[in-house]
Amino acid sequence: MDLLDFVKHQYKNYKVINNYAKQNSQNFASLDISERNKGEILVNYFKQDDLPGQKFPQIKKIYEELQESLKTHFEDLQKKTRKVYQSIFNELEQKSKELVISDEKLFFDTAEKLREIEKENNITTLQLLHANVHTYKADVLENMVIATTVGEESGAESDKKTERFKIKITEIRDEGQLNIYLDWLRNEILKRLNDEKIIIIE
Repeated sequence: MDLLDFVKHQYKNYKVINNYAKQNSQNFASLDISERNKGEILVNYFKQDDLPGQKFPQIKKIYEELQESLKTHFEDLQKKTRKVYQSIFNELEQKSKELVISDEKLFFDTAEKLREIEKENNITTLQLLHANVHTYKADVLENMVIATTVGEESGAESDKKTERFKIKITEIRDEGQLNIYLDWLRNEILKRLNDEKIIIIE
């Protein structure tokens, strides 16, 4: 296809795919290796090719395949992220009742967070939201505990301080190793409780 024919028949598609490549360059990095390679081909095509018409049929095919891959990956990630946040909101709602918090929206807003997930169209940002869910939960729990212990909700004063406790990632192969790990965990938490601390487990 010579340049004049390309401009006449394919330039509109060329611009659409070029914009798609620019908007999704970060998203391509989240795909598996074969799809990432396609993303690199697409991006490099618009950066380097002086005769775009020669390779355009191949590029158009890659574009269509990437569209489908990104759509599937994005929908799966969005569904998983929404599900994990809904799960922790159920826990936070129960905790707010235990702490007799009159307005949980002072600490978290379930509907707003789920809307944020629904509106997000960047895969990297969704991945961060998914990865940080336990930190988000710990932040909310800590704020709720601090508010109730200093009397913002319950009116009771307390000298207790909160402390984050991050569970160690470990490999357990049998019941003996499980018992050793649980003994260690119990001792570590008891030490902090004996120091008049409120433990927030991440």
